[in-house]
Amino acid sequence: MTNSRDYLPRIRIQVPIEVKDLIGKTITENIRAKVPVKTGALRSSIRYKIEDNSLEFYALHYLIFLDKGTKMHSIKIVKAKALHWIDKVTGENRFSKVHEVSGIKSFNIIDDVEIANIAKNELIKNLRYLIKIE
Repeated sequence: MTNSRDYLPRIRIQVPIEVKDLIGKTITENIRAKVPVKTGALRSSIRYKIEDNSLEFYALHYLIFLDKGTKMHSIKIVKAKALHWIDKVTGENRFSKVHEVSGIKSFNIIDDVEIANIAKNELIKNLRYLIKIE
Protein backbone atom coordinates (compact mmCIF):
# COMPACT_ATOMS: atom_id res chain seq x y z
CA MET A 1 0.00 0.00 0.00
CA THR A 2 1.40 3.40 -0.97
CA ASN A 3 1.71 6.03 1.71
CA SER A 4 0.13 9.31 0.56
CA ARG A 5 3.18 11.15 1.86
CA ASP A 6 5.29 9.35 -0.75
CA TYR A 7 2.72 9.85 -3.50
CA LEU A 8 1.59 13.45 -3.11
CA PRO A 9 3.87 16.26 -4.25
CA ARG A 10 6.62 17.73 -2.11
CA ILE A 11 7.50 21.23 -3.25
CA ARG A 12 10.86 22.69 -2.24
CA ILE A 13 10.86 26.46 -2.32
CA GLN A 14 12.84 29.14 -0.55
CA VAL A 15 10.37 31.95 0.08
CA PRO A 16 8.80 33.54 3.17
CA ILE A 17 6.44 31.35 5.15
CA GLU A 18 3.46 33.55 4.18
CA VAL A 19 3.99 32.70 0.50
CA LYS A 20 4.45 28.98 1.25
CA ASP A 21 1.19 29.10 3.18
CA LEU A 22 -0.67 30.74 0.27
CA ILE A 23 0.77 28.19 -2.18
CA GLY A 24 -0.16 25.32 0.15
CA LYS A 25 -3.73 26.57 0.57
CA THR A 26 -4.20 27.08 -3.16
CA ILE A 27 -2.85 23.64 -4.13
CA THR A 28 -4.88 21.97 -1.37
CA GLU A 29 -8.07 23.68 -2.61
CA ASN A 30 -7.25 22.59 -6.18
CA ILE A 31 -6.78 18.94 -5.19
CA ARG A 32 -9.90 18.96 -2.96
CA ALA A 33 -12.01 20.35 -5.81
CA LYS A 34 -11.11 17.34 -8.00
CA VAL A 35 -11.75 14.60 -5.44
CA PRO A 36 -15.06 12.74 -5.80
CA VAL A 37 -17.10 12.92 -2.60
CA LYS A 38 -18.99 10.07 -0.99
CA THR A 39 -18.53 10.76 2.73
CA GLY A 40 -16.14 13.72 2.56
CA ALA A 41 -13.42 11.88 4.52
CA LEU A 42 -10.90 11.92 1.68
CA ARG A 43 -11.53 15.55 0.78
CA SER A 44 -11.14 16.71 4.38
CA SER A 45 -7.97 14.60 4.82
CA ILE A 46 -6.09 16.58 2.14
CA ARG A 47 -3.71 18.86 4.01
CA TYR A 48 -0.28 20.38 3.77
CA LYS A 49 2.55 21.07 6.18
CA ILE A 50 5.40 23.51 5.91
CA GLU A 51 8.72 21.81 6.67
CA ASP A 52 11.87 23.93 6.37
CA ASN A 53 12.04 24.83 2.66
CA SER A 54 9.29 22.51 1.49
CA LEU A 55 5.54 22.07 1.42
CA GLU A 56 4.43 18.49 2.08
CA PHE A 57 0.93 17.35 1.17
CA TYR A 58 -1.00 14.55 2.90
CA ALA A 59 -4.23 12.61 2.32
CA LEU A 60 -5.84 9.29 3.12
CA HIS A 61 -3.97 6.42 1.47
CA TYR A 62 -6.65 5.61 -1.10
CA LEU A 63 -6.25 8.91 -2.97
CA ILE A 64 -3.75 7.13 -5.26
CA PHE A 65 -6.43 4.62 -6.34
CA LEU A 66 -8.84 7.41 -7.30
CA ASP A 67 -6.10 9.40 -9.01
CA LYS A 68 -4.65 6.61 -11.16
CA GLY A 69 -7.63 4.23 -11.15
CA THR A 70 -7.52 0.47 -10.69
CA LYS A 71 -7.88 -2.55 -12.96
CA MET A 72 -10.51 -5.24 -12.64
CA HIS A 73 -9.69 -7.26 -9.53
CA SER A 74 -11.03 -9.71 -6.97
CA ILE A 75 -12.09 -8.85 -3.44
CA LYS A 76 -11.48 -11.78 -1.11
CA ILE A 77 -12.97 -12.02 2.35
CA VAL A 78 -10.60 -11.58 5.27
CA LYS A 79 -12.55 -11.49 8.53
CA ALA A 80 -16.15 -12.36 7.64
CA LYS A 81 -17.58 -15.65 6.37
CA ALA A 82 -18.80 -14.02 3.14
CA LEU A 83 -19.27 -10.73 1.35
CA HIS A 84 -22.85 -9.50 1.38
CA TRP A 85 -24.78 -7.10 -0.86
CA ILE A 86 -28.29 -6.59 -2.11
CA ASP A 87 -28.86 -7.15 -5.81
CA LYS A 88 -29.98 -3.82 -7.33
CA VAL A 89 -32.23 -5.53 -9.88
CA THR A 90 -33.93 -8.26 -7.85
CA GLY A 91 -33.53 -6.87 -4.33
CA GLU A 92 -32.26 -10.29 -3.18
CA ASN A 93 -29.48 -10.81 -0.67
CA ARG A 94 -26.27 -12.00 -2.33
CA PHE A 95 -23.28 -13.68 -0.70
CA SER A 96 -19.85 -14.54 -2.03
CA LYS A 97 -16.43 -15.63 -0.77
CA VAL A 98 -14.73 -13.87 -3.70
CA HIS A 99 -16.17 -11.01 -5.71
CA GLU A 100 -14.94 -9.59 -9.04
CA VAL A 101 -15.11 -5.81 -9.32
CA SER A 102 -14.64 -3.73 -12.44
CA GLY A 103 -12.12 -1.36 -10.87
CA ILE A 104 -12.12 2.39 -10.41
CA LYS A 105 -11.88 4.89 -13.24
CA SER A 106 -9.03 7.38 -13.06
CA PHE A 107 -9.98 10.86 -11.84
CA ASN A 108 -6.56 12.40 -12.68
CA ILE A 109 -6.49 14.42 -9.47
CA ILE A 110 -2.75 14.98 -9.14
CA ASP A 111 -1.24 16.82 -12.10
CA ASP A 112 2.38 17.83 -11.44
CA VAL A 113 2.41 20.42 -14.23
CA GLU A 114 -0.78 22.02 -12.96
CA ILE A 115 0.55 22.05 -9.40
CA ALA A 116 3.80 23.67 -10.57
CA ASN A 117 1.79 26.32 -12.42
CA ILE A 118 -0.30 27.03 -9.32
CA ALA A 119 2.89 27.49 -7.29
CA LYS A 120 4.38 29.76 -9.97
CA ASN A 121 1.22 31.88 -10.22
CA GLU A 122 1.03 32.28 -6.43
CA LEU A 123 4.67 33.39 -6.40
CA ILE A 124 3.99 35.97 -9.11
CA LYS A 125 0.89 37.27 -7.27
CA ASN A 126 2.88 37.60 -4.04
CA LEU A 127 6.10 39.19 -5.24
CA ARG A 128 5.66 41.86 -2.57
CA TYR A 129 6.85 39.31 0.00
CA LEU A 130 10.00 38.64 -2.00
CA ILE A 131 11.10 42.20 -2.79
CA LYS A 132 12.50 44.33 0.00
CA ILE A 133 12.96 48.02 -0.75
CA GLU A 134 15.26 49.81 1.66
